[in-house]
Amino acid sequence: LSLGFSVAAVKEDIERILTNETADFGHHGGFLIRLAWHCAGTYRTEDGRGGCDGARIRFDPENSWKDNAGLNEVLDLLRPIQAKHEGLSWGDLIVLAGNTAIESMGGP
Repeated sequence: LSLGFSVAAVKEDIERILTNETADFGHHGGFLIRLAWHCAGTYRTEDGRGGCDGARIRFDPENSWKDNAGLNEVLDLLRPIQAKHEGLSWGDLIVLAGNTAIESMGGP
């Protein structure tokens, strides 16, 4: 199975943005986890729509929901990574960023 991009290379790029003195406690991990959680949290069991497929959290109305306040900042951090890796979807990037953040903070 060829994805058209290297998952390892994407994870390396995500790891590079995690540590930053301007982030809460010097680490963007919590911010990336929150983004992934909120993106996935829109999944609807009734019709199987929503979730991170299509990463609609980037657009209104989801983008303007009060619960998603501030998430544009972390999307801006991910924008260069998404542009760099041809074939990498926004949904995959958001989920991988959340997972990479958990791993970087000692999670499973």
